[in-house]
Amino acid sequence: MTATRRTRQGDLVLEAVMHRDDHPTAPMLLAELRGRDPGFSSATLYRHLDRLVRAGRLRTVEHDGERRYDPNTGLHAHAQCVTCGRLSDIPMPAVMTQAHGLSEVDTIEVTVRGRCNACT
Repeated sequence: MTATRRTRQGDLVLEAVMHRDDHPTAPMLLAELRGRDPGFSSATLYRHLDRLVRAGRLRTVEHDGERRYDPNTGLHAHAQCVTCGRLSDIPMPAVMTQAHGLSEVDTIEVTVRGRCNACT
């Protein structure tokens, strides 16, 4: 992993993703960042998101045709509310991270769908 120079804008992007647990899209993040800095550009956001993903600080999740950003880079699954669309992390038990026939597990892609507590 190559070290990258830290910038104020990069720190703002990382902070915006890290304090959320809803796996935000870039447009969601851009709206939040422009609330703090109206001049924050989409090109700057996408550049920093790409750097953070390549550096292993974030991972991407494809969800309903959208790319979402996840600060939880450990092995886990997702729960999706079919009513409001909320996407939450589900910790995986150790037995699930020990796949038969694989010496190491890179990713787990499981999404459980239902209704969240707020929507029932």
